[in-house]
Amino acid sequence: MLIKLIIIVQLLATFTEAGNGPVGYQLYRESASRLSELRPGVHTKQFSSFDRRGLNDDGGPFACLKLLVATNAGHCIIAEHLGAGEVDSIWMTRDNGVFNKTGKIVVELDGIRVIDNHLQDVLNGQLGPPFVWPLVGNGDDTSGGGVIKVPMTYRRSMKITVDTNPNYYHVTYRTFADSLGVQTFDPLDTADDIIDQLRAFGTRSPDSNRRTAGGGGGDDNPILVAHKVVDFRTTDTPIIDLDGISGEIREIRLQVPELVRSPRTVDDGRAFGGQNGGSSEFYARIDPKNSGVRLTRRLDPSVAAQVAQIYIDGQPAGYWNSTAITGITENMWSEETVAIDPKLTKNKTHLNIRQVFQSSKLDFNEFRYEIDSLVAIAAADGQQYEWLRTDVLEIGPNHPGDESGHRYHIDGQTWSGSRVFRYAGVDYRKRLADSTEFLALCRLVGQFDGHLTIDTPVGQFFGSGLGMYDTRSLWFSVDARTGTFRSWWPMPFATRARISVQVPAAAAAAALANDIYRQFPMTADVYYVKDPSIKQKFAKNQLGHFYATYRNETTRPGIDYIFLNTTGRGQVYGVSHTMHGLIETGNLRDYMEGDERIYLDGKHTPELYGTGTEDFYESGWFFRNGITFDMPLNGNSGYETKGCDDCLNDCTQALRLYTGGLSFESGLVMGIEHGPIDDNEPAVYQSVAYWYGRPDQPPALKLTDSVDPTDQDSRQRHRYVASGIETRYELNSAYEGQSYKQLMKTMAVNTDKPVEFTVDIDSMNNGVRLFRTADQLIGYQCSDVYIDGQLVGRWLQPLGNQWSRLLDDSYDLSPVVTRNKSRLTVRLVPVGHESGPVVQWSAIRYNIMSIVN
Repeated sequence: MLIKLIIIVQLLATFTEAGNGPVGYQLYRESASRLSELRPGVHTKQFSSFDRRGLNDDGGPFACLKLLVATNAGHCIIAEHLGAGEVDSIWMTRDNGVFNKTGKIVVELDGIRVIDNHLQDVLNGQLGPPFVWPLVGNGDDTSGGGVIKVPMTYRRSMKITVDTNPNYYHVTYRTFADSLGVQTFDPLDTADDIIDQLRAFGTRSPDSNRRTAGGGGGDDNPILVAHKVVDFRTTDTPIIDLDGISGEIREIRLQVPELVRSPRTVDDGRAFGGQNGGSSEFYARIDPKNSGVRLTRRLDPSVAAQVAQIYIDGQPAGYWNSTAITGITENMWSEETVAIDPKLTKNKTHLNIRQVFQSSKLDFNEFRYEIDSLVAIAAADGQQYEWLRTDVLEIGPNHPGDESGHRYHIDGQTWSGSRVFRYAGVDYRKRLADSTEFLALCRLVGQFDGHLTIDTPVGQFFGSGLGMYDTRSLWFSVDARTGTFRSWWPMPFATRARISVQVPAAAAAAALANDIYRQFPMTADVYYVKDPSIKQKFAKNQLGHFYATYRNETTRPGIDYIFLNTTGRGQVYGVSHTMHGLIETGNLRDYMEGDERIYLDGKHTPELYGTGTEDFYESGWFFRNGITFDMPLNGNSGYETKGCDDCLNDCTQALRLYTGGLSFESGLVMGIEHGPIDDNEPAVYQSVAYWYGRPDQPPALKLTDSVDPTDQDSRQRHRYVASGIETRYELNSAYEGQSYKQLMKTMAVNTDKPVEFTVDIDSMNNGVRLFRTADQLIGYQCSDVYIDGQLVGRWLQPLGNQWSRLLDDSYDLSPVVTRNKSRLTVRLVPVGHESGPVVQWSAIRYNIMSIVN
């Protein structure tokens, strides 16, 4: 039974905001206003089933941290933490995305079971809100994976178990130095506003209370708009240039309607009708201030003369009629658009849309619906009206969550399945090549307060580096039909903001000779607000600038591809990634066997170590053979095969976003393997890492002391006392991650009795991190932590590895117990976890890191 700990910070907790930043549903409700906040003492970690030997046999024997005697509490522990924290993401896969064999999942927070159900039922959304799409998704929703994205907070403890070995999984969670502002997750809170917000992903700002184009109202500062027509005869066209102003960019919207969408599209759908009639209906979002709505249907036109009557909220509103679609060859997509009378849409936030079969050569098919609202947009030269996408419905057996989220229902179904078709076009191959080149060469460049923070091709910045693919996520989107690119990343600045569109000098000169840039006129709108408080927050190092760090390289054998390598402080919110595999025979997707490996704050142990590339993007089985999908925080929106358009072998674009971010105080290295072992498969990768930080400032972690328990002089200087017998021994091993073959010889000590030592800290600290290098031969090392005689918590490390035994581990102390002190006495008392036997506590070195502003 878990011993109740007397934690100082809990006695002082007032449930008000502290240095932990937004937690729980605040991650969504306040994300746009607090995304750039720097958060000392917040640490992102991950448990996963990666192969501890550094090979590619993930899952299996590496999936369970500990096996329990089978009980109704589960048999296999996959995640466990003591202290305050939050589970941000649970991902699993097995059996091609079917989870029946995993059995039940139990999530226990602060001793309370908040989930105690069969995993497949949870992923299917059968628990009801908040565990519904897209806060959960099953193997169909994510092309082979299962995800739980409900942010589940806890004040004292977290444990996750499943009935049987889950094979492949990761649990991403954040730890907090104290529990201030943290409440135990309440599964009865249905979070209806969060679900509604997430179901609108890619069509409006994640925070609709902060006004942006088509993004809702709110009592925010008036929006100012910079509207530009980009002149590609110059190398640099500013689309916004502000000086002497403190504020924040709220939205960037680029429109390039002449771009040609990438024609190969994989989609699934349904059909109804025939002799027995039939119908379908769904619920769709619109802008309440609309001056009209239009509906667009993707269809297979090889079924000729499809006619269905449209009803809006029970009222006749027009007809779908594909009779006029001609010139379509076999295996081609087509689209049909119908305008709806504003009388049926005005002042409404949602429409109930129903299609009733009338006639056809066979039946009426539907694969995707897109809903556009005609809205008034504030512009520098007055008001203008534009069509903005306000909802998307993906139909078919691969989108059960999307269907349920839109209350989709079909009667008289005659078919369901998927198609791999192409869009028709005149001279499309050349125009497609020009469009892809435009997206790769035309760059978005941003400078804030004198720092170059954005310099990336337009396509990759908006998550569509493979070409003009429709892409949706929580923070950016691409509408491939209209050539509209939207970003809602908040971009704060203290005194100066300049964003421009740039092209290479040679291309600008060639524009006069009617090169590709003349084919693609671009208009740009940037929305921002003035906010004097932002300047003050930057001065106090409370905010970070927005960065979009672009990388593009041919991978190198034996070296991970690096998304981001930075120093300073900040947090990473995700990546978009385009992969051109160069494997010519055999498994063309073998490069995806590479695991992500993310190192934080100087640790040699990866804090996050995954099980495969498609697993990192929270899918599975090579994106289940190339079925594309979009979710708010992850997706695979583009896939091309060998010989398709400009793809030589195998090409994929994907994205992964983190709700709570990957916080770092001194630096971060974020990389991914390319190939199953030692980065052995060739590819061309390009990516953008989205993050906030202050690389221009000194690290927030300051080394103020170091204790070597194997060195007698260090023991004497730090008044090191061991209450019992210590075992001192030589260790010749390696760290996990890229250096798993690099053996290091060092001395270590083990003990099952208390140890105590005194260390120096910075008196102006905002918390202290105890940084331990240890031998992780045996997992579940556990010690009670006393500071100056006061019990403050329990340090639990479940990880174990008999092959790569070196481990960098840490424990964060709240500023409540360290502030205004220049010295601490640390006492570690090894204890048995949950009444189990005491495991030997290992130490090679303790580094004492003070968190400073």
